[in-house]
Amino acid sequence: VGEGDGDIEPYSYTGGATIAIYHVGGTTGPAAGMTDISKINVAADTAVNAIADLEVGSNNGAGSNSNTHGYLAGRMTAPATTIERFSFATDNDTTDIGDLLATQIWKTGSGGSSATHGYFITGYGSGTSSKYTFAASTTSTHITNVASDLNYRNDPAACSSDTHIYVMGGYTAAGAYAPSSAEIDRFSIANEGSWVSHGDLQLGRAAGDCTSQTATDGYLHGGTRYESGGGAQD
Repeated sequence: VGEGDGDIEPYSYTGGATIAIYHVGGTTGPAAGMTDISKINVAADTAVNAIADLEVGSNNGAGSNSNTHGYLAGRMTAPATTIERFSFATDNDTTDIGDLLATQIWKTGSGGSSATHGYFITGYGSGTSSKYTFAASTTSTHITNVASDLNYRNDPAACSSDTHIYVMGGYTAAGAYAPSSAEIDRFSIANEGSWVSHGDLQLGRAAGDCTSQTATDGYLHGGTRYESGGGAQD
């Protein structure tokens, strides 16, 4: 799951789905969040099927996954810090299992995963990243701050490897038509230190709602690009 849609890998948290792809939440308008959880069977290459629902309609949530469950953290529709999860085995509706940090309400961040934790990465006007455990229902804990010049990485994309969490792009300031960042940064799952630069996208991107990864590469699909002075470029 990546900000509401993306790839789920039930047997390897690093992604590259072999059983199913899930789409979680979304929006039908400026203030309308969707409750749908939809599933595509990868092996059968079938059409999308609605299989369950979120507790509340949600857009701009940050997704992550364990080997057995999908998670959605936070939302902009009826803003909340709620962390919800659903089972891959039963296709049931989500349950509320905890909360993000109180300061992360109204934050449009993105999600990453390790073998044991889900991550809520940066967000609107916030340099704070946090993690929550897959093993228990709990409130997330602060882990690291992004560098001060990355404080407004609003609506970025994120993906994960076995060793690192990566954040890509995002709006660089508050307000409409803020320029889009091309930066790629990462931090170590083992050390949970500060973000370090990992390179750049070919073009600045934000609102990249879908990411995926293999064992060696991360991918960003789509997004919006604004340049200084406003106006969508593509």
